[in-house]
Amino acid sequence: MAKKVCTHFIGFRGDEYNSAKKIWGEPDFIHPVHDRRAYVEIDRDNDILIFANKERPEVLSKYRREYADLSNVTKVPYNAWAYL
Repeated sequence: MAKKVCTHFIGFRGDEYNSAKKIWGEPDFIHPVHDRRAYVEIDRDNDILIFANKERPEVLSKYRREYADLSNVTKVPYNAWAYL
């Protein structure tokens, strides 16, 4: 059985988010920034990542202190976007 492909919106706010929803539909995950924390939920082999105007696939933001599950992320795939 094939894994479900999830859509991730990264860095969208306000009108950008509404416009992206019209094109891509409702996202499965919303990430406020592109950071290490997002990779807890991203399946880089199957998922689709949609970046807002200010976010870049090659730039990782510093993660936030309140992320309790960040210890689950050990390595960030810097070339994770090659599969798209």
